[in-house]
Amino acid sequence: MSFGDIEVLDRFTEKRWRLSNLYYILNESNNEVKFVPNDIQLDFWDKLWYLNCISKGRQHGMTTFIDLFILDECLWHPNQVAGIIAHTLDDVRKIFRRKIKHPYDRLDEGIRAANPATNDSAQELVFKNNSEISVATTMRAGTLNFLHVSEFGYIAAYFPEKATEIVTGSFNTVHPGNYIFVESTGHGKGGAFYDLVQRSRKLRDSQRALTTLDFKYHFYPWWVNKKYRMTDEEAKLVVFTKEQSNYFAKVEKATGTTLDFNQRAWYVKKKEWNGELMLREYPSTDNEPFEASIKGAIFAEYMQKARAEGRISRVPYEPGLPVDTWWDIGRRDVNAIWFVQTLGREIRFIYYHEDVLKGLPHYLRLLDDLRREKGYNYRHHVGPNDFGLTEYGSDKTRFESARNMGYHFTVSRQFSEQDQIDAARNLIGYAYFDEENCDVGIRHLDNFRYEWNEHLQQYANTYRHDEASHASSALITGSMMFGFMQRGRPRALPVAEVRFPT
Repeated sequence: MSFGDIEVLDRFTEKRWRLSNLYYILNESNNEVKFVPNDIQLDFWDKLWYLNCISKGRQHGMTTFIDLFILDECLWHPNQVAGIIAHTLDDVRKIFRRKIKHPYDRLDEGIRAANPATNDSAQELVFKNNSEISVATTMRAGTLNFLHVSEFGYIAAYFPEKATEIVTGSFNTVHPGNYIFVESTGHGKGGAFYDLVQRSRKLRDSQRALTTLDFKYHFYPWWVNKKYRMTDEEAKLVVFTKEQSNYFAKVEKATGTTLDFNQRAWYVKKKEWNGELMLREYPSTDNEPFEASIKGAIFAEYMQKARAEGRISRVPYEPGLPVDTWWDIGRRDVNAIWFVQTLGREIRFIYYHEDVLKGLPHYLRLLDDLRREKGYNYRHHVGPNDFGLTEYGSDKTRFESARNMGYHFTVSRQFSEQDQIDAARNLIGYAYFDEENCDVGIRHLDNFRYEWNEHLQQYANTYRHDEASHASSALITGSMMFGFMQRGRPRALPVAEVRFPT
């Protein structure tokens, strides 16, 4: 190709031609190849919106495409400012080195000479035309035309404060009419990325026209990737179980696609490596990325077993059985309540409620409302050890305030954190959850996890205090007292007999 050719020079004004002819990248085998957009990248390009939420499987080339798209814009248009964010500086520098610097350095010398880099470092490229690309773990200052957030699901799941900073700080540097690309695999039903996916999915399903402040939802499962299949010879060696065949049938019904034998064989063998994490790394449907357990999840094995055994489903209120309530009290924090019925060894979680910045009387009135509206016949009310603290705006303890409103609470004794977790795990082993009325609480149980020590790169022995911990603490409170309650009405201990934190 001669860049002096008039016809070729005319093509330089076409972005699609430039992205298919000018750039060289390192592929998944670390070989340098000319970049040509694949079918998935072209599909995303055709559906591109200003704000883009991308839920995806691994190795579709989405990061490569987004960053080349940004590099091309900055090279060929003046005064463009772009930012790339990842969890750590090491991660984002690697992305910058491989996805921005390498393609730029391998450009034809004539192109680079026409718009040379005036600042070329490990974290920034500034061009003669006053366009620039920089990388960081968050960006708040200045105004961006393009923002790429890589693996936001991981950031949101394990570093929620950083995710909040990205949403409130970095997103707001991009004014309407400019571009945000948020892409990730899923990491549990919770956090900023999960919330973003849910909002953008609802907009898609409503078929409403998007504003420039709405995120468009994009999902790319494993089966759209032509590489994810075995050869005919290899596929003959794979034997499918009945369970696997049923799984593929469900996927085909849910997605309207047809999976051929070679695709199915690839998936079966790949799952031998990944296990449950196949749902996250190579999802088949757009629910799957968030169904895999997150790392360090305390109840993961037990919640997964409950799903496999059909114990997270429709669990209606049974009028003939009394209702117990299990609480985690928050003063300026989340207050969580489980509503539970028991039949033999079956623990039935029929309703879950949480709220914040409300006093105890608000929640006791809720119990009154549910008694009237649903017919709940209450039996035991179990509160945590801090029920002895003074209620906000009152000189009475919560224990006393509840008693004055006609509710007598059993206060859970203090046990070691591991004893509490073991009791809750044991109880989940034979519990049933109403998937509609307990949806928020179920999600919290899925996301309840040990604290991660970033410096030591290991989990601590204590659990993480976050949005998932309140529902989990309420369940733990009830679990610790469940045996006592089943042997008859436990005595509501006077405050003097309970050890309260100072």
